[in-house]
Amino acid sequence: MSTGEEPLSSFTSNEGVYTRTLEINLKPFDDEQQARQCYQLIQKNYGWAGREWIKAIQQDKNTLLQIRNISQKLFDMVLNQYPKTIQSHAQALALVGAVDITTSKLIFGEKNPEEETIITLEAVAEQLQGTEEVDIGLRAYEYVVDMVNAHVKNFEEEAKERWGFLQDGTVEFFPTVLEKLLREMNFNPKKVFASWEEKGLIKIGFEKDKKRYSIVKRKGNTLYRVVEIKLPKQEEKEMSLL
Repeated sequence: MSTGEEPLSSFTSNEGVYTRTLEINLKPFDDEQQARQCYQLIQKNYGWAGREWIKAIQQDKNTLLQIRNISQKLFDMVLNQYPKTIQSHAQALALVGAVDITTSKLIFGEKNPEEETIITLEAVAEQLQGTEEVDIGLRAYEYVVDMVNAHVKNFEEEAKERWGFLQDGTVEFFPTVLEKLLREMNFNPKKVFASWEEKGLIKIGFEKDKKRYSIVKRKGNTLYRVVEIKLPKQEEKEMSLL
């Protein structure tokens, strides 16, 4: 657990970065006076809770088992209410919640801390990235579609910098152009292409029994090697805006 001025992950981070970090954007204090009071309180109270925890575990060997059971219930609750939550995020959130509930009872003598803890967990879960947001293939796809929409002239015959060809429902990129666009945003082209293959977004070619993510197409009297990608249908664009 840490704090920082900037997020640890970015739009182009790999899935592993997203699954290993829970980023929460919150303002912990209403004003500087509250922050100052908190710092003063921390300076006078630290370290003793660890000793109390050790005593509690020594006195009741079932304490850790209870935390595990509470954690499982909270994990099920988070996934039930927020089914798109990444499971590793739900597990981490549930464990912190279980320890918070147990700490409230053992250290602070609270009788029913569950309600407040659950409200906090729900507030955090609402901010966490979903499985679709983490998918690097989808993030790269959205980026490429945006680039196509913003640079339509680069696919026209008279373009000064030709990127490829726009067809009905597909875009055909020159491989070097597409790889350059992806690398400029720190996307790994091979990883992105493999993800697009799984989603049926890219056309696969075979040459001498070797799979390739580019194909050869004839345009008039000229042969071109291109990467063919499906574009979103109009109804899909409209649904994404609702």
